[in-house]
Amino acid sequence: MSTLKADPSRRREIIWAIVRLLLGLVQIVGATTSVLLLIGSGVNRLSCGAVIITGFFTVLSRILFSRRSRPAG
Repeated sequence: MSTLKADPSRRREIIWAIVRLLLGLVQIVGATTSVLLLIGSGVNRLSCGAVIITGFFTVLSRILFSRRSRPAG
């Protein structure tokens, strides 16, 4: 845990990396679940809900990380 006690900018980078990882995992699981629901049960309330929730997390990810500059190197 000494990494989190480093300077504030390094700590912020680690937190944003964790957030980005979690959002990516939610998108992957959500997309897979949505496709399986659509294939298995067709277009219904549950499958549409899964698509909408996955879309929300995708848009959230794009908003949060589209403007962040990437480090050179």
